[in-house]
Amino acid sequence: MRMIRPTLSFPWLLLLPAAAVMAQQPALRGLDPVALCKGQEQPGKPELALQHGAYRYQFASADQQALFTKDPERYEIQLGGACARMGPLSGTGDAQRWLVHKERIYIFASDQCREGFRKRHDAFLAIDEPAPTDAAAIAAGKALVERAALGHGGAERLRAWRSYRHERSAKNGDTTDLRRTWLQLPATARFDHDYTQGDKTWRYANVLTPATTFSLANDKGKLLGKDAAHELQFELFGEPLVALRLVLAGDALAVPAGTREVGGVAVEEFTVWYHQRTITFGIGQDGRVRTARCRGRGPGLWFATLERVYDDFQEHGGLHVPTSVRVLFDGQDVPAMHERREKIVVDGELPDGLFTAPK
Repeated sequence: MRMIRPTLSFPWLLLLPAAAVMAQQPALRGLDPVALCKGQEQPGKPELALQHGAYRYQFASADQQALFTKDPERYEIQLGGACARMGPLSGTGDAQRWLVHKERIYIFASDQCREGFRKRHDAFLAIDEPAPTDAAAIAAGKALVERAALGHGGAERLRAWRSYRHERSAKNGDTTDLRRTWLQLPATARFDHDYTQGDKTWRYANVLTPATTFSLANDKGKLLGKDAAHELQFELFGEPLVALRLVLAGDALAVPAGTREVGGVAVEEFTVWYHQRTITFGIGQDGRVRTARCRGRGPGLWFATLERVYDDFQEHGGLHVPTSVRVLFDGQDVPAMHERREKIVVDGELPDGLFTAPK
């Protein structure tokens, strides 16, 4: 399940131009970031400048600079400098176009992005969820996961699962949109997006590994920060079989979430918590995961209830995987986000260098 297409992924956001080397001029028009977080616009002094990450900050006083140095994550530009309206996987925002929200500094790719964020601040920001602590509920959730595992090939098969790939494509006139998902279990993933118009193709990718997170735009690489890594972890864990495997391995927690009916299908639900985010999965009478819902990004990039409904299961390499995915956002059907998964390969060989960042 691609929760970030944007959600659950919007790799085409990499079309935004990266900012030039920002060390040549101070960020935030030279204003003190510590003061900005407190709602004050105080000019920083060039002699009190500090290079932190991609940005050069100036401070009004040595005390303000010391506060920043002690806790840079508190006062720095958030989301690694990505446009806050478009999310951590977007292109770089303009360090001179900012907005302070809840004492944090966000930057934007355009005035329109800033105004959209200003009107609906929290609709564009992820929310961390606390881990469940009720031991009885966690045990009951694990039992539901084990039941779902049986419906998809068995717990042992899921634990032994090594790799996976699928692709989906859509054509509209002379435009082709091709997406590929590559997984190397347990924690490595690559999400490709090739966009072809006429005889020209643009290629983008987001890559998550335990050691690093990076993006590719026509083979040019860019390292991504922790917020982007968090988004890609959520996208990886959004694949139902990956979530089952994580719970079986003890890397994620599940608790029961009741029963409901989705599209005429009764499902028993359990909520899985992983890396401060949650997704609620629903299993049908056959034990297979039929639904998944979460607070995810939709076509407009803001967060609301994103639900995926799975169908047309096929057996590949001993696992039963869905090939049809229908998407609802904020209760409305979103045909543009529907998927027909093709060229599915379980435990096949993956190309060399697929998860290696360019030098």
